[in-house]
Amino acid sequence: MRHAALRRYFRHGMLPQLMVFEAVARLSSFTQAGEELCLAQPTVSVQVRKLSDSLGLPLLETKGRKVVLTDAGRELYETVQVLFRFFIAADDRLEELRKLRGGKERPGVPPNANILDGTGAG
Repeated sequence: MRHAALRRYFRHGMLPQLMVFEAVARLSSFTQAGEELCLAQPTVSVQVRKLSDSLGLPLLETKGRKVVLTDAGRELYETVQVLFRFFIAADDRLEELRKLRGGKERPGVPPNANILDGTGAG
């Protein structure tokens, strides 16, 4: 694993910056992204600028009132889509464990075991 390359992505709060960038790219608007994320438009602009500075490439261009992705922005947007799908899949798998833990069932414990430990009515 290339740790030096990864460090760039795990410093300076990059995950929130990626979330902001994804919203701006998808909505083509800093204002609409801010509304969706409950952030002020200047905050959205600052987060995208910080992300761009960290990566060393411009990600967005403004053309009038429209926001357009640069080549680097398109590459990052596609990568972010994949990354977010991994996070969603991980959360889905963890949700199953949360359901098991919060319910009567416990992994590796037979369903009627609660009779023996005093938690069931028997």
